[in-house]
Amino acid sequence: MGTVFSALKQNIDYLKQVWGDNTDVVFREFHLAGNSEKKAALVFVDGLVDKKILNDNVLAPLMLYREEKISDELSFIAENILTVNSVKEETELEKIIEGVMSGAAYIFADGCAVGLELDIRDWSARSVSEPGTEITIRGPQEGFVETLKINLALLRRKIRHPDLKMEMVKVGEYSQTDIAIIYIESICNSALVEEVRRRIAGIKVDAILDSGYVEQYIEDAPHSIFPTVGNSERPDKVSAKLLEGRVAILVDGSPVALTVPLLLPELFQSVEDYYSRPFYASFIRLLRYLAFFFSIYAPALYIVISSYHQELLPIQLFAVILATEGTVPFSSSVSIFYANLLNELLREAGLRLPKSVGQSIGIVGGIVLGDAAISAGIISAPVVIVMALTMICTFIVNPLLDVSSLLRLAFIVISSTMGAFGLMIASMILLYHLVSLRSFGVPYLSPVAPLSLCSLKDTFIRMPLWKQDKRPSMFHVKNIVREKKHQEPMPPRHLQ
Repeated sequence: MGTVFSALKQNIDYLKQVWGDNTDVVFREFHLAGNSEKKAALVFVDGLVDKKILNDNVLAPLMLYREEKISDELSFIAENILTVNSVKEETELEKIIEGVMSGAAYIFADGCAVGLELDIRDWSARSVSEPGTEITIRGPQEGFVETLKINLALLRRKIRHPDLKMEMVKVGEYSQTDIAIIYIESICNSALVEEVRRRIAGIKVDAILDSGYVEQYIEDAPHSIFPTVGNSERPDKVSAKLLEGRVAILVDGSPVALTVPLLLPELFQSVEDYYSRPFYASFIRLLRYLAFFFSIYAPALYIVISSYHQELLPIQLFAVILATEGTVPFSSSVSIFYANLLNELLREAGLRLPKSVGQSIGIVGGIVLGDAAISAGIISAPVVIVMALTMICTFIVNPLLDVSSLLRLAFIVISSTMGAFGLMIASMILLYHLVSLRSFGVPYLSPVAPLSLCSLKDTFIRMPLWKQDKRPSMFHVKNIVREKKHQEPMPPRHLQ
């Protein structure tokens, strides 16, 4: 596009030609105070700038009468007249157009082949509040918002070290979305940062409207149902991952941050595990693993045992199941399949409806329909119990909710057609798939496969914080030491 013209009229005509009939782009022409021969112009987008600062700190000092003349040199104006905290010169018209569209204001003066950029951006932003998807009882009650600058400030409050680096790139031909690549320079592996840069630079699309767009373009296994890019709305969780040597990606307009690499065991962890003592936190974490197992295997195991291997059941339990199954018109396989679809429909309806109604639909709908199906003799009571337990377990591990739904449906179909043999083969294929997955070069099942005994301190159970003196070894960080050794609390036996 070229550089800024020295003639003010040429600059205004060129920019008006670029934007055409866009009424939100404002061109404010004026004379410099005390120098009626020199004209200047201010260009900005209405609604993206702070008009109070624009009027009080920009236009007023430039236009109000004063005895001495204001020099038409923009450097003089920047240094002596304007009371705006961020001012810089720009000569490229292409960058000026991008800046105006992103909320900056520019001053042009007749006879100056440069534009003066004023960072007076201001747009409506949601206040910082607790994220709705990652609720904790103990710990910070704040989450990311849709404004990138606020999100970066939230991270900077958590990690107040100069090694916390934030690189900005623009992606999207039309959206020109700001994306921040965040890492701790003295900890993070340089090869990981370079790989993140490369993958983001390779995104050539019209627009990036959410961090979910970026996730789908940079993930390692796009054809896998398992996520290989982490996401979170919590600044404390993202900060903890940065301190482990990972890279975070924040997208302007999205309250969800991405983190890489992602490991499967961390999907069973919660930030609240680290804010409470390790005993109960370890117990709850083991429950999450058990809940995920039940969420994908419980319906399939019920079909296998009730239809193919009744000898595995105690005789009294088998008699109860046989009595209930004999009164319904459908087999256990068909009943489980349709009950699973009904549960998914209820869950989706509860999510899409307003919160005040959605929760009622999920709870009341499940109870009413389940009781009605049993009373009508369409579905047996054991099937309803199994599916109710399954859905409860599904919601315990929320990051893997979509994965458990798909795996459960696949295992139901396989166990119905191939029995226990098919279920075993499917489980072996699933395990092979998990072992072969990578997330930015890191094995997905680390530190279990390959085994790393040092990193197992925070996998199935959560050891005390003072025992986790090293960062996870699978990330190949620059600084493996996390804290000083031997910090176990040693209170005195008696107070003097």
